[in-house]
Parts: sequence; C-alpha cells; structure tokens
Amino acid sequence: MVAVRPLHRPCWRLRAQVPVSPLSRLAEPDDLDRLRDMIRRTAVAPMGSRFSDGSFRPLYAAFEQRTCLAEVVHHWSRTFLAAGCPAGMPLRTLMLGLGVDGERFLDVRTGHPDLHDPDAYVVSQRFGLEAYLAGEDGILYRSVRDPEGTCVAVIRPAAAGPLQEHGELRLLWLGDRFEAAS
Repeated sequence: MVAVRPLHRPCWRLRAQVPVSPLSRLAEPDDLDRLRDMIRRTAVAPMGSRFSDGSFRPLYAAFEQRTCLAEVVHHWSRTFLAAGCPAGMPLRTLMLGLGVDGERFLDVRTGHPDLHDPDAYVVSQRFGLEAYLAGEDGILYRSVRDPEGTCVAVIRPAAAGPLQEHGELRLLWLGDRFEAAS
C-alpha cells in the first residue's frame, strides 16, 4: 500500500556545470578524440533515472541541502569515473531552491526496498511510469545516498515552483571522489 500525501515545502537541487576546454585550446589531435569520448560517455544514460525510463523527465530534489549534495556527488562521481576524468578537474554547481506544491505525492519512504535499490532501477522506473500515467504529482522517497535524507521526484511540472539561486558550490575531482573546494 502506498500512501498519497499533499506536499507543500521548500526543497533543494544542485545544477552542475562541467567545464570543457574550448576546441581551439586542444594541443594534439588525440585530445579531440579524448574529448569526443568523454562527451559520449557522459551523455545522458539510456537507462534513465530512478523513477523514469527516459520517456518523461522528473525533477529530482531533496528536503535537505546535505542530502542534495550526497545524491549529486554520487551521480557525478560515477560519470567522472566512467569518463576517466583526470584528478584536478573542477565541478561548479549552483545551489537552487524551489517550492514543491502538490496534492498527490506517492509516499514510499517506509518499506519498498525494491524502489530504493542503490544500483538497479527497473522496478522503480516501472513504478514511476505508472505514477506518471496515473497523473500523480510526484514521489517522496528515502535518499539512497544519505540515510537520514528525503528526496522527491516531481513528475508534474506544475507541482514545482520556480528555481531560485542560493549561491555556488565548487567541488574538485580527486580522481576517485570529490571534495569541497573554495
């Protein structure tokens, strides 16, 4: 059984901006091949996201800033590792606030281990598609990367208010993980 709840609260989201050197700065022809390979490997994964197979695009956010950061760092770490990004590469992110306001959010924070699998999204994507087709506003779920945190997948755009910038956060890629930079 899944509870349906209204949700009226502020949430957090990070928008990352990955720097890529302009083509005019490339020193050797091999650099262009490496850049093409990096872009190919960091393109949006065909597997979609936790609650979408790619046929629709939920807006993901978190109730807490630390939860937002934990989720974003995890996913960007996977991308940087897969792309073979060298240590020292910066990741600039904008901390964004938004209001979430809707009457029909499915609450799966309690139970539902299959929807919270850290590595497999098949069951949760099917659940998300069913929620989308049923006209739900979104899904409340436990953060997989921050055990104390709560996340929301906003399915209906009207349930998410405008994004407001709340500053910049700079991260530095160490080759295997990110650390905060000034």
